[in-house]
Amino acid sequence: MAQQALYRKWRSQTFDELVGQEHVVRTLRNALQSGRVRHAYLFTGPRGTGKTSSARILAKAVNCLAPEAERPCDRCPLCRAIATGSSLDLIEIDAASNTGVDKVREAIIEKVNFAPSEGRYKVYIIDEVHMLSTSAFNALLKTLEEPPPYAIFILATTEVHKVPATILSRCQRLDFRRIPVERIVDHLRYILEQEKIEAEPAVLELVARQATGSMRDAQSLLDQLLAYGGDHLTLDHAREALGFATNEAVIALVHHLLAQDVAGGLALVNALLDQGVDPRQFLVEVLEYLRQLLLVVAGGGRTQMGLPEELVAHLRVQAQSMKPAVLVEIIKLFNQAGTDMRVGLQPQLPLELAVVEAVLKLQAHGLSPFSPAQRVVADRRPVRAPARLSARETPPESARGAPVLQEPTTNEGTERRPPEFEGGSPPEPPPQWDDLVPGPPGRDVREDQPPSVVVPTPSVQAETRELPPLDWWLANWEAFLARLRERDAVGRRLAARLKFCEPRQVESGTLVLGFFYSIHRDKIEELEARRASEEALATFCGQPRVALKCELAPKRTSDAPAKTKFEEAAEDPVVRAAMRLGGRIVDVRLPNQT
Repeated sequence: MAQQALYRKWRSQTFDELVGQEHVVRTLRNALQSGRVRHAYLFTGPRGTGKTSSARILAKAVNCLAPEAERPCDRCPLCRAIATGSSLDLIEIDAASNTGVDKVREAIIEKVNFAPSEGRYKVYIIDEVHMLSTSAFNALLKTLEEPPPYAIFILATTEVHKVPATILSRCQRLDFRRIPVERIVDHLRYILEQEKIEAEPAVLELVARQATGSMRDAQSLLDQLLAYGGDHLTLDHAREALGFATNEAVIALVHHLLAQDVAGGLALVNALLDQGVDPRQFLVEVLEYLRQLLLVVAGGGRTQMGLPEELVAHLRVQAQSMKPAVLVEIIKLFNQAGTDMRVGLQPQLPLELAVVEAVLKLQAHGLSPFSPAQRVVADRRPVRAPARLSARETPPESARGAPVLQEPTTNEGTERRPPEFEGGSPPEPPPQWDDLVPGPPGRDVREDQPPSVVVPTPSVQAETRELPPLDWWLANWEAFLARLRERDAVGRRLAARLKFCEPRQVESGTLVLGFFYSIHRDKIEELEARRASEEALATFCGQPRVALKCELAPKRTSDAPAKTKFEEAAEDPVVRAAMRLGGRIVDVRLPNQT
């Protein structure tokens, strides 16, 4: 036996059950109590917001047998007949399939003079009225001008601008609004409680946001999830059944854009498509995220309520490196991609082109690449790990003349200046993209670039097989990624995934990487990607083998991460002067250390 759909089973039957349309309920109730029910109403608004349901409730209320204060009661014979669709005094017409003048004349004009058979009023509901032809509107106009006293017309439409002005002027218009996400979530939770089904809160929020203010769409999506996940709905069920991308994937794509990493962005898009994510749906989610980012950028950190705290934190971090004018252009690019998808031959191509053009826009406006790890290494060449010198080896003269690192002191009256870039220019994005959009003339150093760090290359190989310390990995991580990008296509794919992680720990020959997003961690943990990553790490640090351990770890939230001892030493003016003469930092010790 076929089961009734949720949107039909849980259709609102009384004014109290209408969700998110309190202004409409108040208007209709006041009209009923004062006896000022109009002969024609026009209900307009987005789909799934309760227009047809409200029309049926009004039909019940004008014919209900209960006391005036209780109408509609949904218990008397007339209310039940309207609810089951067996009432002869309720005539529903689908204008989308009955557009011609003959249908209007047959269903309305020729029968409107017959009195109601059971109730006090005969109610005509014309759904999608904007689909009627011009001749049908003209035929209906005369009836709306001089209707019988027992006839009530309710016109429902989602495109009120297509309804002729002569029709609009003879109707009382009620505008239905999109239902807030919170109200949809509460109503879905109530439905699941009545159906005795468990669901994670994140599932209901995901469905409610995807419904974009339509209760019917939300109930249809929930029905689809129930068919897939059974009596217990999880977030994974929702994403697998409905083809949604994770919030992490959307955030990761925007990170790639801000980092001006075209290869990484395209790799992420193709990885999502390979997992079955609908490109149109993913584009909708990206546009919604960019819209929220625009609100933060333009509003000084303010955003709409109802977003998770973690998502708001990402928005605020990304908003610091974005200008409103540039973000508006990027949103237009992705919005145009949605239009191109509907007419293009290859659905994912407009999305990929939008990613490329967005990066070119950022470069054309001279914005610096955004680094998720918040570290930039000026020298892209790989740097060997610092090792202990033997008794026969001595450090270079410039290194021996450099002062040792002192205990950090604070001076509130002064501000430490970042070190200058070697060679007068900061590190640039990959050359193939720099050639497409030249930077602004006369600009040698980017003022908003983080300080560069140069880590030394010792003259002697390490005597032990232990991995370099964590400080060394942190200081050289961007150089390692740059070497991967310059290697080949496989290296570029690895760099696109390793860009969203950073070294967290070194333990007995194993390098622990903390990934910001699960999608990148899962890709690296695949057999071929793990083997290639370990080989690249071993080659980079000069060790025969490096074991890799991948963990899911949140990004460090500190705005100013703690500096390593190499970074502190590199900022000393005397050390910088020695390094310009060819010196390199071999080790950093306190005065009392040997």
